[in-house]
Amino acid sequence: LLHRQKTVFAAVTDAVMSDTVSAWTHNVQGLGFFLSRPRMWKMLICPVIINIISTVASLIFAVGILKPYVHFLEQSWSWPSWVAWPGGIIFLLSAVAVANMILFLALFGFAQSILLRAPLEEYGVIASIEADLGEVREAN
Repeated sequence: LLHRQKTVFAAVTDAVMSDTVSAWTHNVQGLGFFLSRPRMWKMLICPVIINIISTVASLIFAVGILKPYVHFLEQSWSWPSWVAWPGGIIFLLSAVAVANMILFLALFGFAQSILLRAPLEEYGVIASIEADLGEVREAN
């Protein structure tokens, strides 16, 4: 019975391991595709630089708001300072993250679509889908 269980699970284990290796190689192939096409780099580098700048600016702004916010938590909600400070820091970091995510998507939402469609167009996948289904429109 033990030998039979090993045989049954061996096929599942082999399938999972091959999928894991396959998924990893797809990431490496995608990185190779991206690095071999410098025209695509500007679509990634510019958003990253602007995101870093906006994050630093937002954090500087948030540090100025932190002390009044913690004071508000201590006075209005009667939080002890050992809870108000970490709570205020976590809240402001999450607010900065949400603000930067909205800014990033508003300014550079198109870049993700272009980066994802470029390999599909180069390998003819988009053309074959359009031949089968008609025009393929953008989701965003």
